[in-house]
Amino acid sequence: MSSKLLEKLSPPTDAEELDKELGSCDDLDSLPSTMMFNGRLVMIKEDGYSPSQPNKGEVVFEEEDESSDVDELDFPVDSISRGFSISKLSQDLRPKVRFEIVSTRVCEEGRNKYVLYSIMVVKTDGLDSDKAVVERRYSEFTNLCKELKKVCPELISKVRLPKKVYGSKNFDGEVIQSRCRAFEKFLSYIYTNDSVRNATAFKEFFYLPDLRQACSDIRGGKWTDSLRLLTNSLHLQQKLGDGIPEIVATLGSMVVAYDKIARFKEAEQYAEAALELIGSNVSSSYLIPLLNTRIELCWRLGKEKKDAEKRLATVQKISGIEVEHAFTLRELAVHRYSDVFD
Repeated sequence: MSSKLLEKLSPPTDAEELDKELGSCDDLDSLPSTMMFNGRLVMIKEDGYSPSQPNKGEVVFEEEDESSDVDELDFPVDSISRGFSISKLSQDLRPKVRFEIVSTRVCEEGRNKYVLYSIMVVKTDGLDSDKAVVERRYSEFTNLCKELKKVCPELISKVRLPKKVYGSKNFDGEVIQSRCRAFEKFLSYIYTNDSVRNATAFKEFFYLPDLRQACSDIRGGKWTDSLRLLTNSLHLQQKLGDGIPEIVATLGSMVVAYDKIARFKEAEQYAEAALELIGSNVSSSYLIPLLNTRIELCWRLGKEKKDAEKRLATVQKISGIEVEHAFTLRELAVHRYSDVFD
């Protein structure tokens, strides 16, 4: 890509530069018919550009779903958006939490009828205003127990979950209440074990399905749908002591979604939080795209961006990776659970 074209695609740094760029756009008709941009080959047309046939291994996004209404999202005001330090929120490897089944409901899918139990995870150390709730059915509790038996057989040998009942007894009030108490004790008991908290089955029970769905929603441009899932999953990851790299990946996905619906303030806050967690780890694949995105967001918001620019320049020098050669945040989000980056 020519340096002249790069200048046209780069955000201006002040009002005078903006005026100059607006006044020099009359030669855009001389753009080439095709060019590489952000890792994808695009075809330049009179009415804009469109992706050409992708090469093998290239990241391809589905057409965005414009039916997702931004106004329908009740934007959560959580600790990060209130300005609390993400490092303090995520520093505990085993935060003190309480598991409460706050409600139940009967679901019917064709001939299949079952009870869903709503589990709220609450931090007991200090005030907790970050809502985190998941719904699970009886079979998912028993499956978790079965999978954890492979990881911690001695621990799980002491667990006695309620026995399976059949027919209308499944929906008996006393049976449901008894199961609620048993499930709360079960989760509180297994949570104390480090191996359990690090087990894939434990994460699968609480948040991995929603994170995978959120990545799929980002691929399809369903930004508000992805944010609902990502926000709840982030709170669960923090409360249940998930690793920093995984929390950073979730924050990066949230930056993508907030940026796409023009909620630049929130996007910048979550980008800053992710960068705070990464710290000096220059090996993180999220560092360069997060820094680059935050610089653009600061420009949009009229915030100081010199520190971010200096940090990006230092990281590029150390890693030898330029911005245009790094994956974008959206590419990382879309393929978070695929083997593309393995």
